[in-house]
Amino acid sequence: CELCVSAATPERRANLLRLCSFPGWGSSPVVFVLDEFAVIRQLDALERCTSAQFLVLETVLAAVKSRAPRKTHLRLRDNLLPISSASANFALFSNEHRSGVYVERSDGESLRDYETRTIVQACRWLQEHWSAAGIQLVLASDSAIMRAVYADVLDKVQVRIVPELLEAFQIEGLVDLYAELPDPLHDVNQEPMGVLEGERSRTHSRISHSPYLSLSQINLGLTDGSLRKGKFRVNPFNYLEGYILVTDGDEVQRVLIQGLECQNRVIDGDSVVFRILPPEQWKLPSSCILELENEDENSTAMDEDAREGAIPTGVVVGVLRRNWRPCCGAVETTSLQEGDATALVLPVDKRIPKIRVRSRRLAALVGKKLVVTIDGWEIGSRYPNGHVVKEIGDGGDKGVETEVLLIENEIPNRKFSEAALASLPSADWSVTDHHRQSRWDLRTRCIVSVDPPNCTDIDDALHCRKLEEDLFEVGIHIADVTAFIAHDSPLDREAVERGSTVYLVDRRIEMLPSLLSSCLCSLQERKERLAFSVILTLRSDATIVHSEFGRSVICSKEAMTYEAAQVRIDKARKSLASGRPVQDDISDSLLMLANLAKRLRERRIQKGALSLASPEVKFKIEEETDSVAEVALYQVRETNKMVEEFMLLANVAVAEKLLVHFPNCAMLRRHPRPSPEMFEPLLKAAAAVGFEVDPSTSKTLNDSLDRIEQASQDKDPYLGTLIRIIATRCMSQAICFSSGEVSASEYLHYGLAAPVYTHFTSPIRRYTDVVVHRLLASTLGYSALPQELQDSRRIQSIAEVINERHRSAQFASRASIALHTVLLFKNQPQEDDGRIIRVLRNGLVILVPKFGIEGVAYVEEGARFDAAAMQLHTPAGAIYRILDPVCVRIQVDGSPGRNDRVTFELLGPGKVARKLA
Repeated sequence: CELCVSAATPERRANLLRLCSFPGWGSSPVVFVLDEFAVIRQLDALERCTSAQFLVLETVLAAVKSRAPRKTHLRLRDNLLPISSASANFALFSNEHRSGVYVERSDGESLRDYETRTIVQACRWLQEHWSAAGIQLVLASDSAIMRAVYADVLDKVQVRIVPELLEAFQIEGLVDLYAELPDPLHDVNQEPMGVLEGERSRTHSRISHSPYLSLSQINLGLTDGSLRKGKFRVNPFNYLEGYILVTDGDEVQRVLIQGLECQNRVIDGDSVVFRILPPEQWKLPSSCILELENEDENSTAMDEDAREGAIPTGVVVGVLRRNWRPCCGAVETTSLQEGDATALVLPVDKRIPKIRVRSRRLAALVGKKLVVTIDGWEIGSRYPNGHVVKEIGDGGDKGVETEVLLIENEIPNRKFSEAALASLPSADWSVTDHHRQSRWDLRTRCIVSVDPPNCTDIDDALHCRKLEEDLFEVGIHIADVTAFIAHDSPLDREAVERGSTVYLVDRRIEMLPSLLSSCLCSLQERKERLAFSVILTLRSDATIVHSEFGRSVICSKEAMTYEAAQVRIDKARKSLASGRPVQDDISDSLLMLANLAKRLRERRIQKGALSLASPEVKFKIEEETDSVAEVALYQVRETNKMVEEFMLLANVAVAEKLLVHFPNCAMLRRHPRPSPEMFEPLLKAAAAVGFEVDPSTSKTLNDSLDRIEQASQDKDPYLGTLIRIIATRCMSQAICFSSGEVSASEYLHYGLAAPVYTHFTSPIRRYTDVVVHRLLASTLGYSALPQELQDSRRIQSIAEVINERHRSAQFASRASIALHTVLLFKNQPQEDDGRIIRVLRNGLVILVPKFGIEGVAYVEEGARFDAAAMQLHTPAGAIYRILDPVCVRIQVDGSPGRNDRVTFELLGPGKVARKLA
């Protein structure tokens, strides 16, 4: 109707008109208006009610944004409300921009009272508006208290609470999705509701929590300095212990939060308010391994004899924002009790506590992987309450476990929308004469790509030719993705949401549709492709004489693997050594690139670039059975390093150019210098085996690592690599940022020793590079820079999304490796040598290089722990030291409700003589 069209914002009109004409529920059409309590607490259940029509007021959306977890707001705003959403039964009413609906806030009126009055006014207007059309309006809340408030002032509007709606919809399993919580206006600091006095069920174990402070008390404490705020993090080896990092000027202080009472109902990632205890109550971080799977209600995080060297210790007194999210897990069978409708779900993420869920189908859920969400955490309860959102499938199944790791890491895995796919070119697209005439025509250059086997998303290619005796032309050619994706198009918006291609062991989840990533953008051999090229003139010592940037048309002569390129280079060197010239143009180009790359690497290391290490493995998958056949360490060849050097060179060159033209809105990447505290594990480990490490600068650090590697090469060849792995783990995360949001002194990329750096060379799989391509195109006059990308804050917000997606992609890749490792060992336990990378009071953290995995091996009770020497002395007389080789049995614990995991059994000392990598 015309009133609906005028009442809605333009982008919502189609949805609102559709909402007014749906089939109906019962004898007449019904529209359910949701208040904030219904949305925040019951979105999982409401989303399943596809036969109902829900209206979300603009006022409610704003309340969700300010009070709900960020992910809940984004899920509602971006996934359910947009017209392009698959959920066509949710719509937004812009009540605050409609005459007759808008309500002015009164002086002294609380925000909650104002929101209530606004919702009431909107419902009155909508009921009057729709009554002539026979449409019934029902206001839905998840608070019985608010239902009474609404009903008292809305005489013509039905008011219902969510469970009444769910029962009426009669959808199988829907009631199980309902989150059974105390009323949201019930004091969270009161005793739990519904737990009988003296109830002995393990799912209702009691803890002596302190009540949270009121908002006014928190604000006062933050103002006078008696309280602090920060993000709570859980110790990955001890679920009873966590910490909060507090920045004080240039110093970063770690505040210990030890024990469930002091954690006070918070989980990893919650933004909390805490009080630092008096110094006499400070404690030393625990050196015990306490895993959630082996939870003992009598466990304590504190070492009984730990008193000296205590660090600041605190207690949580309030929560600013919850990090509650859907998480995966399995029903813990030991928590099941006959006649009890509740059980504990053990999350896959060890940083999340067990979650108490209620379901009528508990027995049927045993052995299944589930998605659950936390609904609340009552004072005095050992566990938070939650509900089952989704049943994924049988635990241990490869497909099910892969879906688990995608959900856990919040990887977007849905199909591209029709709107995004509609913006793609046709599959028979090809380079035209216009492209050849308007770009550099580099089709005659001897360009090749060098990638891993079976690579189809080829981002980059290289060429090199000798200009004269001491001058070389090097071309670094990058897929011109922005030629196919318009800024702010539907495909562009989906690409930034995905942020990064995710590489799993057996598949990849792409940032762009495969028509682009594996075909039209990919720099395939013997096919003309559009590229963005960096042409550098270098001397033989790899100094840059001249640089140019431009859009080009190229035709790669060959798509090579690292191994094939290495064979060509080795043969070329043998030919030259025997006095015979290299006749093959491709081999000649590769050899020149390899020689220049060697000089580039030497120059970077001289400037202080780090040479770090991480255990990387590759799996062989049997095609017929889709099972893991074998696993081996990933071999890094000279050609890997060759390609890396030229990608780094291009990224630095582009960053320098962007910074000149866009000093306030360049998309850059920095690697913050680690704090002295972060190097402590490295310093202690090196000292334990008789070496000193100087971390004062990146150069002195790298020199120290080189000395250790050289000194141990004969006696223990793997020690140098092991020390580099530990050094890598001491590093902070590199992040993208806008140049206008950070001082120039913070642009440094510590690991690369680069004053300025960016990501330009992988636009098929990283959205950062797409933004950088647009910035670079603008500096060259190819196109005007979109207004949005001239805003430093907008660039920063894009960078933050990209950083989050990049971290998620990394964690998902590691989880995929861990999953395939479980599949490898599930039916075939193996014994192999590993190295001790951490010594704790009751166990050892061991890395097995051959398989690239690490885990905990517990030692017998009564072992003596020497923290200073990083040693464990067992009652049997064995001594285990940091970095020592040990022999372990690797197997999988597949107990029901335990989330299949690799376990280590300590067999004894290993063999130093055997080269482990």
